[in-house]
Amino acid sequence: MYFFYSKCNLFAALLLTLSVFSSCSNKISKSFLTRDKILVETSLAEKKSPCSTMMNYAPDAANPHHTPMRYVRVNFHIINHQNGTLNFNLQDGITYVRGLLEHANWRLRNNEQVSLPAGNNLPVLPIQYQYVLTPSTDEPDDAGVYVHFVEDELALNDKKSTKRTIYDGTLYERYGLRKGEVLNIFMLEHHPDSVQSPTYKASLDGVGLSEWAKVVGLYQHAFRTETREDGSTVRTGPHYQIGILNHEIGHSLGLAHTWNTNDGCDDTPQHPGCWDQFSAPCRETGVYSNNMMDYNNCQCALSPCQLAKIHYNFARDNTSQRKILKPVWCDYQPDKSVTIGWGQQFVWNSAKDLEGDLIINNGAELTIQCNVSLPAGAKVIVKPKGTLILEGGKITNRCGDLWEGIEVWKNKKSEGKVVYSGNAEMEHLKNKF
Repeated sequence: MYFFYSKCNLFAALLLTLSVFSSCSNKISKSFLTRDKILVETSLAEKKSPCSTMMNYAPDAANPHHTPMRYVRVNFHIINHQNGTLNFNLQDGITYVRGLLEHANWRLRNNEQVSLPAGNNLPVLPIQYQYVLTPSTDEPDDAGVYVHFVEDELALNDKKSTKRTIYDGTLYERYGLRKGEVLNIFMLEHHPDSVQSPTYKASLDGVGLSEWAKVVGLYQHAFRTETREDGSTVRTGPHYQIGILNHEIGHSLGLAHTWNTNDGCDDTPQHPGCWDQFSAPCRETGVYSNNMMDYNNCQCALSPCQLAKIHYNFARDNTSQRKILKPVWCDYQPDKSVTIGWGQQFVWNSAKDLEGDLIINNGAELTIQCNVSLPAGAKVIVKPKGTLILEGGKITNRCGDLWEGIEVWKNKKSEGKVVYSGNAEMEHLKNKF
């Protein structure tokens, strides 16, 4: 009998069209879930929902697709003087902004380990968000970059004047586009008279608020050559300014400075705030912060807690951070389906916005404890010997549409299993049970 079984499987693999295939395979039947197929567990004790625990939203380094990529919609406003000499013109500005975003997104895709605390073993998690330049109209010449020729007191940055402070919201009130849907970023410059003074520091500067951000000095720093302490030179350009952009948008996404305040994260200790390892008081130890939310020459790392905070803000309803996301989770993309593989067991204790189907393979188990949103046209597939547990969780659609439902697969030996416990719920599904 053993010899016959092995031979049969060999024929099934090599000669799929032969009759022996039908005698050796298990035919699959598929049907949407009905109420009588649900297993209800009522003996589980009530427990606090994990959905509001911020750290549960940190991306999983081993399974980044469980936290689908988020796309932050941005546009740029180049604030120029009325005579057009202070900042980029439109065409040069578009070229510069596209280069800036390309480098900034590269930096986000290549998160580094935070250098503080010294000797830490914190994991390097995928950041899982990118910027997307977003036009305000469907016009072919609308690139999402705009130039405004304005009077001095709005065009120029002044660190002391209340009329010209970078915290003033007049520019956003006057020129903001798609307010509340797109993060409006304003590019300002230092006053040319101030720059001429030997005591004035025309530094890269900025501010990031919930609906808009400002970055100061990009044009003046865009194409100059800088000499390092070791005598080497570096040509500044879009790659040189990505730190200030990521930093200010980090504020807009809910992050605070780490060097001089308690930012709400245990893995971002306060520190002296050195620019690099050559600056006092970090010169002796050579250890300084590379965190994106500090002032340093790298700004190339975010900690697990910082990423959890950002994605927690992305997931919650009606936050300013969620509103500026491109809602890619509303459009069904089969190639973005999430599959729980054979033998895998996962507990999803944070909200998810999926872009394709959710597939639970043979021998796999997924427990959902929070909201999981599926786009119109998507479905949950539970294959034979696969198990879906709704442990107080909810499967829904957050776009005003209907998702297909739960499709349970069955063969001669086994059937997919769906278990309800706690206050589990399914809503906005097309194939109701």
